[in-house]
Amino acid sequence: FNQFQLGRYAQAEQSLRASTANNPRVPFYFVVLAAALAEQGRRDEAARVMQEAMTRHPDYRRSAISSYWVGTDTHFLAGRDRIIARAGELGLP
Repeated sequence: FNQFQLGRYAQAEQSLRASTANNPRVPFYFVVLAAALAEQGRRDEAARVMQEAMTRHPDYRRSAISSYWVGTDTHFLAGRDRIIARAGELGLP
């Protein structure tokens, strides 16, 4: 999440691939991985990862991100909202 927030999408991808492999029960890892891939212009791969997230976690919604990741820092909120926007573009309800 931190690497994504800093715009380091390739580094975010690396750590999120490890996170999804080590703990596939956390849907947020898949969503941020998909967003990082999308930010790198890899939309097809991002869509596959998002589909996996929705298959594994059919009840997970974008609203869970905004309700869990709260704050007042504008940079934090901008990064969070970028994840939510990419998730929506990739089909997450």
